[in-house]
Amino acid sequence: MPYAPYEQTVVWLKSPVNSTAISAWVMVAFYHAAMGLQVVIEDYVSHEGRKIILIWLVNAVFFMLALSAVLSIIRILLAG
Repeated sequence: MPYAPYEQTVVWLKSPVNSTAISAWVMVAFYHAAMGLQVVIEDYVSHEGRKIILIWLVNAVFFMLALSAVLSIIRILLAG
């Protein structure tokens, strides 16, 4: 769907199967990105306090981004 027009993409996302699949993919993608950044932080940040705060911050930011994306998908799914 990368070259599909907006209207066609919305129609495609209104299918429960497609919206469920995209939601699962979004959650996995954000989780994978957060875990990747966590490994980078663990490897390159030496101060334990900073390390814990940064990991918490990365997890919180990626959780909020994933939640926002999934809520957007649900909004499209439920729209008239």
